[in-house]
Amino acid sequence: MSSFPRLATLPPKACKAAAVGLLAFALLASAPSSAEETGSSERADRFSGYITQATNLCFALPAMRCVEHGFAFADRNADQGLSADELTEVDRDMRAWWEKSRERLPTQANLAIGLGLLTTQYAGHAYFVRAWDEDGDGLVSIDELIADLSLDERPLPILLSDKNAVDWESLRGRLGQYGALLDRLRGGS
Repeated sequence: MSSFPRLATLPPKACKAAAVGLLAFALLASAPSSAEETGSSERADRFSGYITQATNLCFALPAMRCVEHGFAFADRNADQGLSADELTEVDRDMRAWWEKSRERLPTQANLAIGLGLLTTQYAGHAYFVRAWDEDGDGLVSIDELIADLSLDERPLPILLSDKNAVDWESLRGRLGQYGALLDRLRGGS
């Protein structure tokens, strides 16, 4: 059974928006990992538990609850900021999970995750932390993370399908040369 059971019940625009959301998470959380990870099954299980909870939560509750859930998962030392090192740990979990799960995932989700992993293989976590770290403390706070979103009571996948809820220009600007990936996933040129 897919880890994304609710994707099939959403309109196509919302499915695409969910994939863009996954790309955003993948871009922040993915970077090259070492060749052979010990404990990759434990890492895959940890990320699988997160994804199961996030899927249920993010498709049903207001967007901010989804963001808070993802942020808490990534903020391994609970200091209210995401560092490049923490994102590396999330990356290792995500990669282990993806290796185990990708054959069961919807094509759009695989595309989003794969592009995110490939992109950060070249850019690295520090690039993305710098792009969102507005106060220069070397961490991304939850407020910095959502700076380009106008969150409301809608679930995140629905909110992301509303072109007025996301400042796509600012997001593209933060991503620099990697911003074109967003346009590709959103169906632009």
